[in-house]
Amino acid sequence: MKRMPLLPALLFCITLAVQAEARPVAATLYPAGALITEETEAVPAEGRIVLQLPAGADAGSLSVSLSRGGVLNRTLTLLPGQPAPAVKALRKEADALRDSISLKSSELASVSAMRSFWSQPPYSLSAPSLEMLNGLMEKLSQDSAQQMASISKKEAALRAEIRELERRVSALDARIRALGSQNADVNQCVLSVDGTGSGPVTVRWSYWLEGARWTPQYRVAADSATGQIRLCMQAALSQESGMDWNGVELTLASSNRLYSVNPPALRNWVIGQNSYDAAPRVMLAKAAPRANAEAALTSSADEAGLTWALGRMDLPASSTVTRLVGLHELEATFSRLLRPRQSEDVWMYAALDAETLAKKPALLLPAGQASFLVDGRETARGPFSFGPSSREIFFGIDQLMKADVNEISASPDSAPPAFFGGEESASSRVEQWSWATVISNGHDKAVSLRVEEAAPIARDAEVKIRVSTSPTARLESEKSRCVWELSLPAREKAEVRYEVKAVIPEKAWKKQ
Repeated sequence: MKRMPLLPALLFCITLAVQAEARPVAATLYPAGALITEETEAVPAEGRIVLQLPAGADAGSLSVSLSRGGVLNRTLTLLPGQPAPAVKALRKEADALRDSISLKSSELASVSAMRSFWSQPPYSLSAPSLEMLNGLMEKLSQDSAQQMASISKKEAALRAEIRELERRVSALDARIRALGSQNADVNQCVLSVDGTGSGPVTVRWSYWLEGARWTPQYRVAADSATGQIRLCMQAALSQESGMDWNGVELTLASSNRLYSVNPPALRNWVIGQNSYDAAPRVMLAKAAPRANAEAALTSSADEAGLTWALGRMDLPASSTVTRLVGLHELEATFSRLLRPRQSEDVWMYAALDAETLAKKPALLLPAGQASFLVDGRETARGPFSFGPSSREIFFGIDQLMKADVNEISASPDSAPPAFFGGEESASSRVEQWSWATVISNGHDKAVSLRVEEAAPIARDAEVKIRVSTSPTARLESEKSRCVWELSLPAREKAEVRYEVKAVIPEKAWKKQ
């Protein structure tokens, strides 16, 4: 018999020992992956310790520490086709069940043979008299009936046991197939160590695994009468490491900006540059963008974002477990929003109370899918996130409200009207935009409505602009928008008019 060389044999034994004893002890889950920490006891052989990383692990992120001694160097090797620990355990369990099925099938075959025997017993009866013969036949018939009943009961029980065993095997095979992607490209790491002594050493190593993550799931409910907003945040935990996690210390991290490493470059700032596009000659200003929520995390648990410690948990391989993370109640004023030139739909939203938010710890809820409810009824499903700059939560479209937008265009051949006290000339070009919006309230109660339109700004100081609104709108100059705050009675309609006129001098429009 050919002997295996000593050193490879030792390495092989150590590898098996580490795979059998190593287990994840801690994991920090991010929306984009996880930092996994494993631990085991190993006895170095010839100054080497062998570890194994699951498929999908980033070998370049491997970090190793020893309870005694140090690591001189390490060598990573791919092991194509190497089954993951969970797959090995499942195959072993499935093989044991198949052995049980074989034994039960053999037992069923024996019971079926007994049925054949008792259905036609291979013997004849004789007796001195007909009366005694009838008695023997009756006794044989009773015995046969009892035996057949017992055999039928055993057959039914055995068939039920076999069906249950086959069901369990099918479930195990399905799980093995689900973990099939973890059977290749497993990394084996051989550590060259020094100063560890002769006894066992505690080996602890960490690595990044994209096959484990958490996904936020939200339920955002509003009570329009009380102004209460209830945020329910759940976490869907999943991992595809190819091994079962038992008693792992799990932590969730909110950061979803792991791959944003470098700050953006400064742009050139040009002042006093005049440029004229073909049309329109008046630029409708957009609302200023919200500040990046990630920039205000200095008061959070750490620089990576907020964290939630879930404690020790079991997370089987190729599974998803949902856990409640937190409940938050916020004060808000419920209203509707309409932006006529963007959409004729009316949107429900809750304006959060700034003073109440200032008294609460900063909330940083990463983006996830949510179900939105108003007064107990679901109104929308879609993405949701919340940060320090969040002041509004939207709940989808109000199906009982509608806007009818009518755009009125001025004739381009019309003579310039009296405008800004007669500053315009015959050679000036006048442009005009006008919209009339009729809003219908189909509710049985009055509703608050906020209408927003972008306010125009001139690209050239010589361009004169006049804005007319009915009813009178409030100008929010910092966000360059006109705002109407309305209270619309039940089953009633309201009209909003918005008109913009611009006078462009000849020397301005001729530059185009």
